[in-house]
Amino acid sequence: MRTEYLEYLLEVARTKSISAAAKKLFIGQTTLSAIINSVENELNVKIFQRTHRGVALTAHGERVIAIAEEMVENNRQLLNLFADTEPTRRNIPLVAYPSACSILSLYLTARLRACRDEPTLSMREVMSTKVVSSVANGMANIGVGASARHEFFNSQYSAHNNGFTFEPVYTDHFCLCVSRTSHLARNASADVSELKEEHLAVTDSHPISSTSSVGGILKYVRRFSVFNSMEVIKKAVLAENMVAVLPRLSYYEDPHVASGDLRLLGLTGFETELSNFLVLNEKGGLNTQEKRLVGFIRDFYRELEEREKQGTLA
Repeated sequence: MRTEYLEYLLEVARTKSISAAAKKLFIGQTTLSAIINSVENELNVKIFQRTHRGVALTAHGERVIAIAEEMVENNRQLLNLFADTEPTRRNIPLVAYPSACSILSLYLTARLRACRDEPTLSMREVMSTKVVSSVANGMANIGVGASARHEFFNSQYSAHNNGFTFEPVYTDHFCLCVSRTSHLARNASADVSELKEEHLAVTDSHPISSTSSVGGILKYVRRFSVFNSMEVIKKAVLAENMVAVLPRLSYYEDPHVASGDLRLLGLTGFETELSNFLVLNEKGGLNTQEKRLVGFIRDFYRELEEREKQGTLA
């Protein structure tokens, strides 16, 4: 049983609510319920009784929570056994492509804060094409990248050639982002050939023009402007009625998308599939904190897939 599962049980016991605990832990309610069920099945005991107000501990659950508190505390003491005065704060480097940095930073920080040893996350944004080389150069043992279909096998080959683990975790897609006032907003999709008269907003890490990558869209538009971040691009789309082509995950839980001020359209005329993957340098062995971080990243992408199946992914 994973130690963080015990920490999840403690949070549910404190809040007396699975939904409230899930929000504090930055995980999905469905995911947390599944974890509780798995622990109950493993222990062959009912820990929580569902009520109309939330959840309450059963008699057996009170004993489980008491032991869990002791185990979590003992684990914290073990991790800090040789600290002189304060708990040791370990730094966990992580390199990730821009969209992953945007959506993972708060999620991972919240998950790590829930850990008793609370390691420090050091997240660095790199171009997707540089994720494998960044791990190879020692910037981090963990990388999150993304590749279009024609680039995917190059990334996989490069990772394997360096002796790294290469693990696909999620399939994303590029989409067209327009403002609600755009003449394109009423459509469900658009072809890249329709963007000729549009003003395209791109980031400074936008792929160079080619026939197969998203950078190939540049040959269809007459005007484009380069900005230093995706957040600035969204503002440009809202304020200047520009258009943008970014991975759908760039708009994950975006309030402007939720309000309808930004509209996301499907794109045709070029390859939109974007495979997200993990690159792990396990040659020297990942430490406990790094293994935990990898588990959190996998949890996040699994939750995305669950929400996508349920139709609740923004």
